[in-house]
Amino acid sequence: MPNTTSGAGRRSAKRAIPPGTLRTEAELDAAIEEINSLVDRQGSLSKAEKVYLTTLTDAVETYESAQDSTPDLTPADQLRYLLDIHGKTTVQLAATTGIRRDALEASLAGRRKLTVEEAKCLAIHFRLSPAAFRRPTARRTPILRKS
Repeated sequence: MPNTTSGAGRRSAKRAIPPGTLRTEAELDAAIEEINSLVDRQGSLSKAEKVYLTTLTDAVETYESAQDSTPDLTPADQLRYLLDIHGKTTVQLAATTGIRRDALEASLAGRRKLTVEEAKCLAIHFRLSPAAFRRPTARRTPILRKS
């Protein structure tokens, strides 16, 4: 992979995936791998890397939306669905993700949107793309993170 690291372990500005439209499953897989790598280092990302993460997430969401024929869900509906199929409560989810219970409940009730950081935490927990929790619409069928 063309990414390099400096002595501090930070990636250089050179990226493996150029921002833009994803055209193939292979490009999608590479973008998801890069997103996962960036999310794993979320506390130490530079400003440029944060912008790159947002750009990649948007590109994945756009590609997945174009490939998906299922009805769209709001991030709150997606979260509600995931809580239901995993048999979790907001108290349990708050304990495992570090997101405040009242923030989760307000998001589920439509009183607030999830923050980017909350979306990233939920993406890690449910092994999804952060786009599932950030966008006005998300896929009905969750996309598992590629490992």
